[in-house]
Amino acid sequence: DSKINIGVRNIFCVVQKSEIGWWKKLLRGDAKAPHYLKVDWDKWVDEDDDEV
Repeated sequence: DSKINIGVRNIFCVVQKSEIGWWKKLLRGDAKAPHYLKVDWDKWVDEDDDEV
């Protein structure tokens, strides 16, 4: 289930994938991520640490 939380100064999205597996990258092509796109390192799960 994907979730969106809209706050006063930010939008927090949790994207649920339809197929289990790791994404090679978030964006299409070789473009850099926009400056407003940030990673929440407190919720980061490394591929090697995942026990799915």
